[in-house]
Amino acid sequence: MSQRVETVKTFWKRMSLQEWDQLEKMFPAEARIFWPNTAETFTPETYINVNRNYPGQWRLDLEKLEETNDSIITVTRIKALNEAVSLRAISFFRFQGEAIISLTEFFADDTIMPEWRQKG
Repeated sequence: MSQRVETVKTFWKRMSLQEWDQLEKMFPAEARIFWPNTAETFTPETYINVNRNYPGQWRLDLEKLEETNDSIITVTRIKALNEAVSLRAISFFRFQGEAIISLTEFFADDTIMPEWRQKG
């Protein structure tokens, strides 16, 4: 297993445990985080603050991890502990050496299959 895979697994573990200070140290200051769904760009500090202040309590389960030549892609299920919200994050990690230099995350709500597709 590569060091980059270990880094990403550690990232998700720290995110799940809300180890914000340790999580922020995984990014160099010049790293950028992108959320295309809401057209937001974050520095490591602002990204950590958004997550730290996100309402509610959450469970995170890493469902899939794929390593390419220059990035790691993960699918993570994020579920509110009160069961009110469940979604998937598809995350693209890019590295500078062993540090996360860029993270792009797409989010999609878990929903039930539309009725029109249940018949086929």
